[in-house]
Amino acid sequence: MSNNNDSKQVNPRISKEAFDILELAAKQKDLAPTTYMAKILEDHARYYELKVQAFIIDKDILTKICSDDDKVDEMALGQSERKFAEWQVSPDPVSFEYFVKRFKAWHDLNNIQYKIAMVEDSIIFTVNHGIGERWSRFQCMMNINLLEKLDETVLSKKIERLIFSIEIKNIHQDFTI
Repeated sequence: MSNNNDSKQVNPRISKEAFDILELAAKQKDLAPTTYMAKILEDHARYYELKVQAFIIDKDILTKICSDDDKVDEMALGQSERKFAEWQVSPDPVSFEYFVKRFKAWHDLNNIQYKIAMVEDSIIFTVNHGIGERWSRFQCMMNINLLEKLDETVLSKKIERLIFSIEIKNIHQDFTI
Protein backbone atom coordinates (compact mmCIF):
# COMPACT_ATOMS: atom_id res chain seq x y z
CA MET A 1 0.00 0.00 0.00
CA SER A 2 1.28 3.42 -0.91
CA ASN A 3 2.47 5.69 1.89
CA ASN A 4 2.85 8.81 -0.21
CA ASN A 5 1.21 12.20 0.18
CA ASP A 6 -1.07 11.61 -2.82
CA SER A 7 -3.52 9.50 -0.81
CA LYS A 8 -7.21 10.34 -0.90
CA GLN A 9 -9.82 9.64 1.74
CA VAL A 10 -12.91 7.45 1.44
CA ASN A 11 -15.38 6.87 4.27
CA PRO A 12 -17.21 3.62 3.52
CA ARG A 13 -20.24 2.79 5.61
CA ILE A 14 -20.55 -0.87 6.50
CA SER A 15 -22.84 -2.85 8.77
CA LYS A 16 -21.91 -3.57 12.37
CA GLU A 17 -21.51 -7.26 11.50
CA ALA A 18 -19.13 -6.46 8.64
CA PHE A 19 -17.20 -4.04 10.86
CA ASP A 20 -16.86 -6.69 13.58
CA ILE A 21 -15.37 -9.09 11.01
CA LEU A 22 -13.09 -6.34 9.70
CA GLU A 23 -11.99 -5.42 13.22
CA LEU A 24 -11.17 -9.04 14.09
CA ALA A 25 -9.20 -9.55 10.86
CA ALA A 26 -7.35 -6.26 11.35
CA LYS A 27 -6.46 -7.22 14.93
CA GLN A 28 -5.00 -10.53 13.69
CA LYS A 29 -2.78 -8.54 11.32
CA ASP A 30 -1.93 -5.99 14.03
CA LEU A 31 -3.56 -3.17 12.05
CA ALA A 32 -6.18 -0.56 12.80
CA PRO A 33 -9.53 -1.38 11.14
CA THR A 34 -9.32 1.76 8.98
CA THR A 35 -5.80 0.86 7.82
CA TYR A 36 -6.92 -2.68 6.99
CA MET A 37 -9.98 -1.36 5.12
CA ALA A 38 -7.72 0.94 3.09
CA LYS A 39 -5.50 -2.03 2.21
CA ILE A 40 -8.52 -4.09 1.13
CA LEU A 41 -9.80 -1.27 -1.07
CA GLU A 42 -6.38 -0.65 -2.60
CA ASP A 43 -5.85 -4.37 -3.32
CA HIS A 44 -9.33 -4.55 -4.86
CA ALA A 45 -8.59 -1.53 -7.06
CA ARG A 46 -5.29 -3.12 -8.20
CA TYR A 47 -7.17 -6.29 -9.13
CA TYR A 48 -9.46 -4.32 -11.44
CA GLU A 49 -6.55 -2.30 -12.81
CA LEU A 50 -4.90 -5.54 -13.95
CA LYS A 51 -8.14 -6.80 -15.52
CA VAL A 52 -7.28 -10.25 -14.26
CA GLN A 53 -9.41 -13.02 -15.68
CA ALA A 54 -9.01 -15.78 -13.16
CA PHE A 55 -10.95 -18.27 -11.14
CA ILE A 56 -10.21 -20.22 -7.99
CA ILE A 57 -9.40 -23.90 -8.35
CA ASP A 58 -8.72 -26.33 -5.53
CA LYS A 59 -5.05 -27.31 -5.43
CA ASP A 60 -5.94 -31.03 -5.24
CA ILE A 61 -7.69 -30.69 -8.60
CA LEU A 62 -4.81 -28.65 -10.01
CA THR A 63 -2.24 -31.31 -9.05
CA LYS A 64 -4.30 -34.00 -10.81
CA ILE A 65 -4.66 -31.89 -13.97
CA CYS A 66 -0.94 -31.16 -13.97
CA SER A 67 0.04 -34.82 -14.01
CA ASP A 68 3.34 -34.77 -15.92
CA ASP A 69 6.09 -32.36 -16.93
CA ASP A 70 5.24 -32.37 -20.64
CA LYS A 71 1.61 -31.45 -19.92
CA VAL A 72 2.71 -28.72 -17.49
CA ASP A 73 5.16 -27.29 -20.05
CA GLU A 74 2.45 -27.34 -22.74
CA MET A 75 0.00 -25.52 -20.44
CA ALA A 76 2.69 -22.98 -19.44
CA LEU A 77 3.47 -22.23 -23.09
CA GLY A 78 -0.22 -21.77 -23.90
CA GLN A 79 -0.74 -19.48 -20.91
CA SER A 80 2.31 -17.37 -21.75
CA GLU A 81 1.08 -16.96 -25.34
CA ARG A 82 -2.35 -15.82 -24.10
CA LYS A 83 -0.80 -13.40 -21.60
CA PHE A 84 1.58 -11.95 -24.19
CA ALA A 85 -1.26 -11.44 -26.67
CA GLU A 86 -3.28 -9.70 -23.92
CA TRP A 87 -0.33 -7.46 -23.08
CA GLN A 88 0.04 -6.35 -26.70
CA VAL A 89 -3.35 -4.62 -26.60
CA SER A 90 -2.62 -2.83 -23.32
CA PRO A 91 -1.95 0.92 -23.39
CA ASP A 92 1.51 0.36 -21.85
CA PRO A 93 4.44 -0.64 -24.06
CA VAL A 94 5.22 -4.35 -23.74
CA SER A 95 8.72 -4.39 -22.30
CA PHE A 96 10.84 -5.90 -19.56
CA GLU A 97 9.62 -3.14 -17.22
CA TYR A 98 6.02 -4.07 -18.05
CA PHE A 99 6.79 -7.73 -17.30
CA VAL A 100 8.23 -6.76 -13.90
CA LYS A 101 5.22 -4.53 -13.15
CA ARG A 102 2.79 -7.38 -13.94
CA PHE A 103 4.96 -9.95 -12.11
CA LYS A 104 4.98 -7.86 -8.93
CA ALA A 105 1.29 -6.93 -9.13
CA TRP A 106 0.13 -10.54 -9.65
CA HIS A 107 2.19 -11.87 -6.75
CA ASP A 108 1.19 -8.96 -4.48
CA LEU A 109 -2.47 -9.48 -5.35
CA ASN A 110 -2.25 -13.18 -4.51
CA ASN A 111 -0.13 -12.64 -1.37
CA ILE A 112 2.68 -14.77 -2.79
CA GLN A 113 6.20 -14.10 -1.56
CA TYR A 114 8.73 -13.12 -4.19
CA LYS A 115 12.09 -11.44 -4.50
CA ILE A 116 13.79 -9.75 -7.42
CA ALA A 117 17.53 -9.43 -6.91
CA MET A 118 20.30 -7.93 -9.00
CA VAL A 119 23.46 -10.00 -8.71
CA GLU A 120 26.49 -8.93 -10.76
CA ASP A 121 25.35 -9.15 -14.40
CA SER A 122 22.05 -10.91 -13.77
CA ILE A 123 18.57 -10.44 -12.35
CA ILE A 124 17.07 -13.28 -10.32
CA PHE A 125 13.33 -13.72 -9.80
CA THR A 126 12.53 -16.02 -6.86
CA VAL A 127 9.01 -17.02 -5.86
CA ASN A 128 7.92 -18.91 -2.75
CA HIS A 129 4.34 -19.94 -3.57
CA GLY A 130 3.90 -22.90 -1.22
CA ILE A 131 1.75 -24.99 -3.58
CA GLY A 132 3.88 -27.79 -5.03
CA GLU A 133 6.45 -28.83 -7.62
CA ARG A 134 4.06 -28.94 -10.60
CA TRP A 135 2.88 -25.38 -9.81
CA SER A 136 6.53 -24.33 -9.54
CA ARG A 137 7.21 -25.84 -12.95
CA PHE A 138 4.12 -24.23 -14.50
CA GLN A 139 4.86 -20.75 -13.12
CA CYS A 140 8.58 -20.99 -13.85
CA MET A 141 8.10 -22.14 -17.45
CA MET A 142 5.32 -19.61 -18.12
CA ASN A 143 7.53 -16.75 -16.89
CA ILE A 144 10.53 -18.06 -18.85
CA ASN A 145 8.39 -18.15 -22.01
CA LEU A 146 7.25 -14.56 -21.39
CA LEU A 147 10.81 -13.38 -20.79
CA GLU A 148 12.00 -15.10 -23.96
CA LYS A 149 9.20 -13.40 -25.93
CA LEU A 150 10.73 -10.14 -24.67
CA ASP A 151 14.15 -11.28 -25.99
CA GLU A 152 15.56 -11.76 -22.49
CA THR A 153 18.38 -14.28 -22.08
CA VAL A 154 17.52 -16.89 -19.45
CA LEU A 155 20.74 -18.04 -17.80
CA SER A 156 19.30 -20.61 -15.41
CA LYS A 157 16.18 -21.86 -13.68
CA LYS A 158 15.59 -23.73 -10.45
CA ILE A 159 12.38 -25.60 -9.80
CA GLU A 160 11.69 -26.96 -6.33
CA ARG A 161 8.58 -28.14 -4.51
CA LEU A 162 7.60 -24.76 -3.06
CA ILE A 163 9.98 -22.32 -4.75
CA PHE A 164 11.18 -21.50 -8.24
CA SER A 165 13.73 -19.04 -9.53
CA ILE A 166 14.72 -17.66 -12.90
CA GLU A 167 18.03 -15.94 -13.60
CA ILE A 168 18.31 -13.68 -16.63
CA LYS A 169 21.15 -11.67 -18.08
CA ASN A 170 20.91 -8.07 -16.90
CA ILE A 171 20.95 -5.85 -19.98
CA HIS A 172 18.81 -3.20 -18.26
CA GLN A 173 21.28 -0.61 -17.01
CA ASP A 174 18.58 1.73 -15.70
CA PHE A 175 16.50 -0.99 -14.04
CA THR A 176 15.97 -0.61 -10.31
CA ILE A 177 14.16 -3.01 -8.03
